[in-house]
Amino acid sequence: MNSALTYRPEIDGLRTVAVVPVILFHAGFSVFSGGFVGVDVFFVISGYLITTIILREVAEGRFSILQFYERRARRILPALFTVVLVCVPFAFAWMLPGQFKEFGRSVVSVAMFASNILFWRESGYFAAAAEEKPLLHTWSLAVEEQYYIFFPLAVLLLWRFGRRAVVAGILLTALFSLGLSEWAWRHQPNANFYLLPTRAWELLAGSLLAAWTGRRPTGLWAEVGGALGVVLIVGAILSFDQSTPFPSLWALLPVSGAGLVILCAGRTTWAGRVLAWRPMVAIGLISYSAYLWHQPLFAFARLRSIGTPGPLLMGGLALLALGLAWVTWRFVERPFRDRTRVSRKAIFVGTLAGTIAMGAIAVVTETTKGMPQRLDPEVLRMAAASKPYNPRLPSCTPRTSDELNYCVFNPDLSHRVALWGDSHAMALAGELAIAMAQKNYGLINLSNAGCLPIEGVISEGREHCLVINRQALELLANTRNAQTILIAARWAPPFTGSLFDNTEGGREPTKAFRYIAPDRSMQTLTSDQVGAEIVATVQTLLAAGKTIVLIGPVPEVGWHVPDTLAKLVFFDEELARPLSTASAVFRRRTAGVTKAFAALPTSPRLIHIEPSKLFCDRQLPGRCIAEWDGQALYRDDDHLNASGASWVAAQIANRLNDLHLLRDKTP
Repeated sequence: MNSALTYRPEIDGLRTVAVVPVILFHAGFSVFSGGFVGVDVFFVISGYLITTIILREVAEGRFSILQFYERRARRILPALFTVVLVCVPFAFAWMLPGQFKEFGRSVVSVAMFASNILFWRESGYFAAAAEEKPLLHTWSLAVEEQYYIFFPLAVLLLWRFGRRAVVAGILLTALFSLGLSEWAWRHQPNANFYLLPTRAWELLAGSLLAAWTGRRPTGLWAEVGGALGVVLIVGAILSFDQSTPFPSLWALLPVSGAGLVILCAGRTTWAGRVLAWRPMVAIGLISYSAYLWHQPLFAFARLRSIGTPGPLLMGGLALLALGLAWVTWRFVERPFRDRTRVSRKAIFVGTLAGTIAMGAIAVVTETTKGMPQRLDPEVLRMAAASKPYNPRLPSCTPRTSDELNYCVFNPDLSHRVALWGDSHAMALAGELAIAMAQKNYGLINLSNAGCLPIEGVISEGREHCLVINRQALELLANTRNAQTILIAARWAPPFTGSLFDNTEGGREPTKAFRYIAPDRSMQTLTSDQVGAEIVATVQTLLAAGKTIVLIGPVPEVGWHVPDTLAKLVFFDEELARPLSTASAVFRRRTAGVTKAFAALPTSPRLIHIEPSKLFCDRQLPGRCIAEWDGQALYRDDDHLNASGASWVAAQIANRLNDLHLLRDKTP
């Protein structure tokens, strides 16, 4: 495939097809709901071009590891270091202490090409909004550079056995990686997204094209192949969304599309001519810098805004990213790639200096805990409300179980009630334990983040909850230590299938989950099916002779409450106080929950408690409050903090006491 060694403008055009949808997807334009596949297209292009160079030089006996990494440093580091260092003053000026500390960690991880590992480790259930992390997008650069640590060495090893051995090694490794990603999206979705082992096959697809020695298609086959490649990429961009398991077999569409374009779309084909159009090539040439700039611009816009930035602002920032990309390409990328202007020594010395500088930033932000002295004490007080939602959890004495979060608050008390649920139950546990202790009751905590207390419903990627819920049900049905069981959860999402939007600028920034029944071919459950599973679960516990206290939905907010309150003070912004949302939105959001709870059997041992009565239409008519008397009631956009949880805990304790389910056991 010798022609691949010459400049191919259509590949620069393919870079445009990759980078523009990524930018518009991150800007929030729903038409480009699958724009994230642009990263996968980049992986294929990178694997193809760099493997082509490696194989050519190995075949000619002039491959040098040192020269290879020099080329990578010239290509990647100057623009990357420039963007990172420009981010620092904005982070210093606009970030809260916790955010600034995390930013420092991301800076040093970028320098070490380990940001994918960092963001994977930070992607837990209560992780900060990804959209507000300026360097989040560098995970893909880390994946590439990790790949290029191992790949050249593997090629040198396999080349001793001939080119066929190289092709076989690439193919077998790619198949293993693809199979691993297909398994991992079901069992380890965050690791699947960020880490090299499940992403390597996309780079290897490009490497396989470079290693292939057959003839490229010509004539009609080239026309059809090139056009089909474009269709596959565009189809994925327009049809995929955040609910699409990724990477997985679905990623074969954009990856195969990119491969077909590289293989078939020569200058004589329709696809090749479109991709080689000068505006397409022009954007492709600056695509790397455009990719670097877009996420910081969007993240800082979101950090600086109280609500979700509008499409006009985000569209303008997308254009600004292209403008900054041209400046960076012209005055940073091009000069540093020119060996006559910047020597090898200068590149490596500059790399070392930049890495040390970025490490120093991380040390400062870590040791100063985000430099809180930058901020007004009132800003810090507001932000502090986002600290651990259950500060008493370390005092919860664990019991035997490898998977189920089973522990007891106040274990010296023999009379106990049990709490079963997800993270919303966990948010109540600490304050509930206090309220129960006042009646000389302990609290058995069976709450697990992300695991709905419904036997037949799990969220996609959390198959472990199936085992956890079976363990919890068995324990609850058989224990004699707790005859009263409190069940709490974030009930709305499995009924609506969507994240929360308060319609006033507060929109939940995380990824929506599909709720599925794993024993029914992983199908998405309807609202009625979810309701039926709740009925079945409650009936199981009633049949075991338990008294069930079903705790209704806590209103979602849409805004990260402590951060929003801190921003209002920090940036001297205007927003109606106390922070609140429309109760009509809450009622619409929870209509399916209300219907399902109404279908539950009538029993004197089934008790309903509605926390929403504490937050909605009580202090403010028509509103659900998220703060009161200058105190945040939530730790984020939907979980109560200790202040909010104390309200609900008191409501539960008083209701149980009125029903004589709690008796003072004082001797």
